[in-house]
Amino acid sequence: MKELHIQRDFPCSRETLFSAWKEQEKLARWWGPAETGLEVLAYEFATDGMLHYALVPESGPATYGRFVYQEICSPELLVFVNSFSDRDAGLTRAPFDKNWPLKMLNELTFSEIAGGCRMDLTSFPIEANEQEHFVFSENLINMETGYGATFDRLFEMVSDEQNGRVLAFQK
Repeated sequence: MKELHIQRDFPCSRETLFSAWKEQEKLARWWGPAETGLEVLAYEFATDGMLHYALVPESGPATYGRFVYQEICSPELLVFVNSFSDRDAGLTRAPFDKNWPLKMLNELTFSEIAGGCRMDLTSFPIEANEQEHFVFSENLINMETGYGATFDRLFEMVSDEQNGRVLAFQK
């Protein structure tokens, strides 16, 4: 089984980076493609809790998704199942491929490094058939690109927050 692995370094503490995943207002500022807004439809950051959201592009219909939180160990670990959904948070197929896995397990670890925090993402399909695993593995580069752009937005947000704190401290 192939997995997606992405490692990124951020100029902030792991508590700050973890809060970007934990706090609804922050998550809404960076999750998803750059040309897309995020509307939070339901949010409970707790084990077995759910984030249900709509990605709203500048033009075109919204795409719905959800995270179901499996494990939360602040600020070291976050595990959730990510899925496409309908408006009512029911599981649905991805709009771009009927063979895309219904459920993806995502594990994020946050570790302190010199000058900031390292975030490691591992993602793979669960409860998937052979065709779904194949489609996932054939799209690893696309997922790296998509997550990369999303994590660029996260980097910008935490960098702006860090710069704001520095400027406020220097006054």
